[in-house]
Amino acid sequence: MNELHEALKGFTDLPLAVLSLIFALLLRKNAAAKAWSRLFAFVAGAATLGSIVHGLALSPFWSAVIWTVLHPLLFESVRRFGLVFATFVDKKERRSPPAVFAAEAGFYLFCLALLYTIPPNDIYPFAAFAVLIFVQTTVAMLKAPHLPKLATWFLVLLAIPLLLQIGETVIPYAVVIEHLFLALDLYIAYRIAKKA
Repeated sequence: MNELHEALKGFTDLPLAVLSLIFALLLRKNAAAKAWSRLFAFVAGAATLGSIVHGLALSPFWSAVIWTVLHPLLFESVRRFGLVFATFVDKKERRSPPAVFAAEAGFYLFCLALLYTIPPNDIYPFAAFAVLIFVQTTVAMLKAPHLPKLATWFLVLLAIPLLLQIGETVIPYAVVIEHLFLALDLYIAYRIAKKA
């Protein structure tokens, strides 16, 4: 990846972090939306670290340290997206069953293996994380017809950044459009959370 692409990623990750933090703070007093508040807090942490690792010229050591913390945050964010949408299916479902958690952990390890073995470095794992959220939301929508109509928009807006992630390797400014759609998706997730 070129320097402009990395700088754009760092610059556009920062508004996602701020937006997620605002949503986490707005939802923290709403007892019904506590799980959503925690989800947004994890996304804010991941986006903040993404902004640092992409936006600053770090030594290889510090870059590796940040990536090592960033990936568990992303994994937990994806896991929590699955959980909050699962609550529309079953209000008691607040934790992943052991088999599901094992599958998620295996998927996370697979993403890490991709990250450190296949260039260009972080495109594949993040695309894979986006696919997982897309699948989790789709499954929840199929199981829960009472899921808010906004969930359909959530899926549509998630599909666009997913496709743009593939284009990032060819189109340097795709990351800006991708992050705009992610910001819209975060807003829709916030609106869904307010109705929870």
